[in-house]
Amino acid sequence: MGWFILRDRKNLTMFTLWNPITRNSILLPELLGLPEETEPDTYIFNSPPYYEDGFDTATEECVLLLFCKGLVFMCRPTSDGCKWVKQRLEHDGESVRIVKAAILNGDIYAYADLFNDNEDDDHGSFHTVFARLTVGLNSVVLEALTVECPSSKIVYKMFHRRPHYLVEVCGVLYGVTIIPRQLLNIDGYDILRLCVWKLDFSKMEWIQVDTLGDCSLLLGDNCCSWCYADASGGRIEGNCVYMVNRTSDTIHQYRLQDSSYMFLSSHTNFQNVSDGPIWFMPYNPARLPSSKKAIVEKIEDTGVENSEQVKELKVMTTEISKSFLLQLPSEVMISISNSLHWFDCLSLRATCKKLRSVIPKPAWKSNSPLPLFMFLKNNEGICELWDPSYLNDGSITKKLPYSISIVSTIEFSKDGWLIMHSHEGCYLQFINLFTGESGEYPTESLAPGHSSFLFSTCPTSPDCLTVGISGMTYATISILQARDVKWFTVVFEIEESLEFQSNYNSSPKYHDGSFYFLDENGNLGILKMEDGGCSWNVYKSPLLEDDDAELNECYVAELNGQLIYVFIQDVGSQLEMYTFDVNEELWAELKSLGDFSLFVSSASSVSVAMKDSSMRNRIYLPKRVGNEMVFYSLDTGKYHTSRSKESYENFHGMISQSFSCWV
Repeated sequence: MGWFILRDRKNLTMFTLWNPITRNSILLPELLGLPEETEPDTYIFNSPPYYEDGFDTATEECVLLLFCKGLVFMCRPTSDGCKWVKQRLEHDGESVRIVKAAILNGDIYAYADLFNDNEDDDHGSFHTVFARLTVGLNSVVLEALTVECPSSKIVYKMFHRRPHYLVEVCGVLYGVTIIPRQLLNIDGYDILRLCVWKLDFSKMEWIQVDTLGDCSLLLGDNCCSWCYADASGGRIEGNCVYMVNRTSDTIHQYRLQDSSYMFLSSHTNFQNVSDGPIWFMPYNPARLPSSKKAIVEKIEDTGVENSEQVKELKVMTTEISKSFLLQLPSEVMISISNSLHWFDCLSLRATCKKLRSVIPKPAWKSNSPLPLFMFLKNNEGICELWDPSYLNDGSITKKLPYSISIVSTIEFSKDGWLIMHSHEGCYLQFINLFTGESGEYPTESLAPGHSSFLFSTCPTSPDCLTVGISGMTYATISILQARDVKWFTVVFEIEESLEFQSNYNSSPKYHDGSFYFLDENGNLGILKMEDGGCSWNVYKSPLLEDDDAELNECYVAELNGQLIYVFIQDVGSQLEMYTFDVNEELWAELKSLGDFSLFVSSASSVSVAMKDSSMRNRIYLPKRVGNEMVFYSLDTGKYHTSRSKESYENFHGMISQSFSCWV
């Protein structure tokens, strides 16, 4: 609400309120009774101490609350004789810890962890409730509400039941759930998916939101807020979620329209500290429920605009029947279509029924020698395909050929076949993106929590082996022979010196009878199939021991019968390639790909011999800048796009696409 809550580092019992806009400050009385060295879990106002139009406009109803486990301290900063009031915070005899909270109409809505006081362990067993806290004269009353945890049509490799953030926007309560690729780091580098929910108070249930219109949410550990898009061309876009965390000076931007995310570099003189950064939004009474109408009207205007575009498209489709193309002999039109790029030919056939009947369906990837980049656009199975060499600023949209409407992640891709994982891991299937062939994997015998799946060959082949893996304190591997109805699961103990932690942001690979996996630290796990059994070995990562370096992405690709390992650290600032000799257990750094280029993603990585010498020695990534795919040049040591002369030192400003692969 435009105010900072400052705590004295030397005297932890002293707090001050400060408004950087009005320069007003309020020194609070000493907070006695706070357990020594205790840091409150949550700080919150129920209304601002003063409005920004002057120091004289005090709000007597303002209450500042500091929540600790089982305790709440409150005071009225603008009242005469301000003093702290201490209250035990319990529910049905259990201590309450407020985890995430937001103010709505003067009440506090929060997720609260309830602990049994008989347990000595501060991090012992607990259960969570959604609650409303009503602030009285000198007390807080907690009411547990019957609100089910949000459930999505899309379910992921990992799914947190409660929202990680709560935000009030124009009298509406939103919750945000983040699903990271890295299992243990919710503020981690790579966001697999982000869901936004709106609380329907009439039904007391969370409703998933597909768009925020011109509004964007600002999330952080110590503060959550919102704002409208910057119409003047600033850095804030609408329909996005922006996040900061305590471990990075990078701002994460997640775009709801296509489930992509981007890293925005902070100002050059910005230095993060352990307690920050914090979003600061000046308090503005105009940001009240009435402004919600502006969002709704904007969304409605967008709908009208889209309707007009549809009408215009219908007119164009009608008029094209008079096109000169239809006056040409059919063999000439077929000859023209044969010389077109696959995208252009599909677009031409979709123009009208007559052209569709005359021009045959083009061969898969005709006139397109490079792999296509594919990602899921929405919950209904719509995917988008991009060609790195396509120069017409375009892509093609396709509906995945399968029967269900709930889609989650693309686990693996090979030769046009995909493994899809959906609804909390209880639905696993393989499909062919272009022929429509599909099949279901048995799931009752499948071990839960696998981070990677892959198959050895075409899933319809009787020789196909499908493997899933998860690892933490031990490695759990599930293996399915084609046409079997039950998975075979084997558990391998992991030596402390050779740990293997599941990695959601790495491409696995089947090669010469073995399955290869890279973990979160770059360690290599090899599952070898032999004599009707299997063996599991882990080899140490080639990366230097640097506690400050963070491995963001790692990939395995095959080039001329040899496996190539790509490691990317520090938000793209460092990229290294290696080969590995299993017999000698030695890593060798690789500096060039010769006439080849790599195309890498979390679900598939391939190598291609490039006829065009200018496109050799590159690593194409699952990222883009605008309508251009990003590649790393091993010649320049920098990131580039196909047509721009600009180069990039790291991933800042690039759109990263979850649910993506090369096909």
